[in-house]
Order: sequence, then C-alpha cells, then structure tokens
Amino acid sequence: MKRSRLRKVGLLVLLLTGGAIGLPGRSTGATTKEIIEPFDDGSSVDGVPLDWTLGLNAEGAFQVVDERFIATGNDSSLGNELMGSDVLGFIFGNVSIEATATTNASSGVGVLARRHPQNLTGYGGSLKNGKLEIFRTDGAVRDIPLSVLASQEVALEPEDVRLRLDVQGDQLSLTAWPAGDEMPAKPQITATDNTYTQGTVGIGFQEGFRAPDATGAFDDIHILGDLLGLNLHDDFRHGAGQWTPVDFTGGQAWGPGEFHAADGAYRFQSGGEIPQDEAGVNTFQFAIWDHTSNVDLDDGVVRVRFRIDGEDNVVSLGLRNTGNSTTYSFIAGEHGVGITALTGELDGREVLLDEDGVKPRTGEEWIIEAAAIDDRVAMKLWQAGKPEPNTPQFVALESTPVLCGDNCEVFIGAGINDNFPPDNVTSVDVSFFDVEYRTVDGWMTGDYSINQTLDVADIDALASAIRSGLDDPYFDLNGDGAVDKDDHTVWVKELKGTWLGDANLDGEFNSGDLVAVFTAGEYEDDIALNSGWAEGDWDADGDFTSSDLVAAFTVDGYEQGPLVAVIAVPEPSGVGMASIAILLVAVVHRFRSFVEESRIRFG
Repeated sequence: MKRSRLRKVGLLVLLLTGGAIGLPGRSTGATTKEIIEPFDDGSSVDGVPLDWTLGLNAEGAFQVVDERFIATGNDSSLGNELMGSDVLGFIFGNVSIEATATTNASSGVGVLARRHPQNLTGYGGSLKNGKLEIFRTDGAVRDIPLSVLASQEVALEPEDVRLRLDVQGDQLSLTAWPAGDEMPAKPQITATDNTYTQGTVGIGFQEGFRAPDATGAFDDIHILGDLLGLNLHDDFRHGAGQWTPVDFTGGQAWGPGEFHAADGAYRFQSGGEIPQDEAGVNTFQFAIWDHTSNVDLDDGVVRVRFRIDGEDNVVSLGLRNTGNSTTYSFIAGEHGVGITALTGELDGREVLLDEDGVKPRTGEEWIIEAAAIDDRVAMKLWQAGKPEPNTPQFVALESTPVLCGDNCEVFIGAGINDNFPPDNVTSVDVSFFDVEYRTVDGWMTGDYSINQTLDVADIDALASAIRSGLDDPYFDLNGDGAVDKDDHTVWVKELKGTWLGDANLDGEFNSGDLVAVFTAGEYEDDIALNSGWAEGDWDADGDFTSSDLVAAFTVDGYEQGPLVAVIAVPEPSGVGMASIAILLVAVVHRFRSFVEESRIRFG
C-alpha cells in the first residue's frame, strides 16, 4: 500500500511536466544557449533573465537606470581603472556576446568572454580613444595588466556603439559599428589564442585618465554560445522571477495555491484548509527553475534549505524533469523520506530513510541535497546548523537511468504526501530559503561523497560498504559483483594513486602519516569500529590495529615518495618492510606498556 502511494507522488511530479510546461527540446547534441538582456525590469540581480555581479575593482558600482546598465568608477581615484560585471551561473565554451555601449571620449567600454570572475582571467574586446582591442587578462587586482592580442584604430565615437566579441575555439574576433546600422560583414580585428577554453561572459568599463567621474552605459545585450555548465544560486532576496509556478490545487476547495517571495524566502501556501484524509496530486504546488529549462545537461547536484510549517506537509525536489514526463523525485517530511521515478530500477520503488533523526519536523529548517549523475542517484538530508553527512544516506545505481538530454529542469514543491494523509484539517505551508544547482561533468569513479574529489569520506564509505557484506553495486569498483578488499585496493592504488598508509592522502606514506594516526589515539583501543582511514584503518575493518601496520608496510611504500614515481621500478619482496612493521608493532606495544606503568607508578 505504501509503495503505491509513494508512486503516486512520483506520478504527480511527472504530471507536472506535461507538454504545456516543458520547453521544446532540440535533437542536436550540444546545448546552444541564447540570452537577451534588455534591463527593462529595472534590476540586474533578480535573475530575470540574468544575475550580474561586480567582478573587477570592487570599489566601482553598477546599477540599472532607465533600462541601461550604468558603470560608475571610484570618485577618489585618478581614473584609468578597469571594472567588470559578470553573468552569474552560466559557463560557456564557444560564445558571442554583443552589447550597445556609451561612454565619453577618454574612457573605454568592452565585452568579455571565457571569464573567471574570481581569478580575473579571460578575454575581452574594447573600444577606447578610437582604438579597438582584443585583449587577455591573466589575473591581478585594480589596474589589471592586459595582454593585447590585436588592435586597430577606427573612426567610431564611443556613443551608442555596438560591440560584438566572438570566441570560437582559439579564434577571437571583434566587430564594432554604430547602433542602428547594419553589422559589418567582417570583423575589424582578429586574434588567435588558446589560453582559456571556457568561462562566463560580462561587460567591462575603463575610466579615462583623470576622469574618475566618467560612466559607461550598456543595454540590449545578446549572448549566444555553447553552454557547458551551470552553477546557479537563488536566495530569493530579489523575488522569485527565475521560477515558474505550477499549481495543482486550482479548482479545489483549498485552492488556488499562493506563492510568495519576500525577505529571502519563497513560501508555498494552500489557499484554504485541506480536509482530513485528503492528500496527493491535488494538494501540491510546484515551481520550475527557468534557468534549468531547455538545457541538455543530465548530470547535476541540487541543494535546498527549507522549513515545513504545515502539519503532515512534505517537500518535493525534482531532477531531470522533462517535457517528456520523466523525473527523479526526492521527498522529505516528518513521516518519511523517499525517492522514486517511473523508469529504471527505481520504477515506483519506495525508499524510506529510517535513520534516527533523519525526519524534518514542523518548524525546523533542514537541507536536502540530491544528485543524478550518469547512472547514479543519491540523496542526503540533515538539519540546518548540524554537521553535514559526509556521504549520502541513500544511493542507487541504475542500469537504465532516466536521462532527459535536451531539457533537464529542476523543480521544488510542497503538498500532502498520500503515504500519510492528515488525521486532522491542515494546510500547505512550506518555505524555501536557498536553492543551489551545479552541473557535474560525469561521475567520478570512487567519489561516493559526490564532491568531485577523492577524499577520506570516500574511502571510509567504501570500507563501511565492505563491512556490511551487502555487495552494493554502487561500491563495486572492479565489476566482479562483490564489494570487498579488492575494491579497496582499486580505490587506493588505481583511483587515488597512492599507498596504503597514506593517512592524509597527500600521495605519500611517510613518518607524517604515522605521527597523525598515533596522535589520533585509536590504536588498539577498546572501542569497536571507531577508526577511519585518517585514524589508521587501512584494511577496512573499522579499527586501527597491528594488522593495519603490517598491511601498509608489506606493500613497501613507506618513504618511497609518490606511487607514480616508483611504479615502474621493480618492487622488492616486501619481506624487509613486513619485518619492519612487526618490529614497529613491538616498539608501539612496549611504549604503551611503559606509559601505562608510569601512569600507575607516578599517578
């Protein structure tokens, strides 16, 4: 009975993305993203259609005035400083950015591509003092040194001039012409450079020398490029303009639902009270994140902070949501936590996390993180303000994963799960405070914590899976159907490329690792299963004992440097190192006995 009810929640999620809601897809492989920014909504930070941030020279300012994006420099300077504003969240490869710009004769305006806002690197095309330039920045602060790749004098006034920078592979070109005229058939200047292959886009402004009060104005910005990834965040401080509400309560006595974005929260509320025992499809309200629509990026991770204020409410979080009605739905509420889909091994499958404390209760803020990467699906849940779990509480490996290809939407939702219909009259009341989404470039084998790095959390998760004896295919690295110490060896030697004994995973096994594990103080203590890799458990049994030392020294990695540096050198027999390990164990035991005797003798 519970399985069928949870499946209905999945069906509800899938109904959400019928043809009327999903954006039309494309049949080509690469994602082409086109964005037009007219600044006609009076804001540059509401995500409609873009969020812009100050990138270069934080002492300057950008603001929207009369549908133009105005750059104003630092009044206290002598001028000649470069400012930039970058688009948040979108990572492009090949791209064109075009804008209409205006400034005075001594100042410069430009468009930027393949930018890294934090490192201040990337390409730009500018017009200043009657000269066009294609340049590259390689990171600095304030007066940013530019490597000029090409330049040419032009007879153009810097007033309502149209600038277009094209970056295709290692070919860069810049075209400029009076706004309102036809674009020239050929760019005025071109250059070749392959230093940077991807990044965001933006606009730039450089004050004229001794003209710190000068301004630059931009409008009618067009962006067209190959979208390689997303790194989005919405804290709802500027409303919910990035979201499209979808209300299933319309036509019901408790509908229509209400969606409010204010004070950094996006609140979903039913229009009226929901009767006792009413639950399911007609109680749910959803919102689709517009920036994730019409994008063929299957692999990603979404994280949401939320609070449930309505009795018997659940939150719903969707990944790989499409116009073809396929999705993974992650559900969390006081009565249960689960995940479902309509295809693959998770077809209608009920997965409830019954770990103690992993149940969001009314009035508490919680965080849910869900991932769909290649054929892996994972979820973790924890209360805000408490330590985040190192690895997901739920993971699944699917041989027939749900893929969306050309239209992968993220959604959030709230309603009454018909697994647990209310015993009393209730209403939907859920607030979302932060939503983050990032694309992932495919599954990194062995990255069980899904943070795009191989770390202690991953090897500890594998060790725990080995001890469980469940042979979970999620952890089967060598594909032999078993999860055992052979997989442990694969992770350490082949994936991480290091030695047994490398406690800090810096690539070497040396005295520093021994100091670290003995300092942790868990060597042959009386507490079962309390040790991880960093505390000396190198044989995956959950404890730090003499067997770990023997195992580590037997592979002859001690003080040998990085594994890759010695991999081609014939290995010694291992007998010598094993003997050293046995001697070390004896020394450790003698030292512990000495300490204990001293403690007894001298108090």
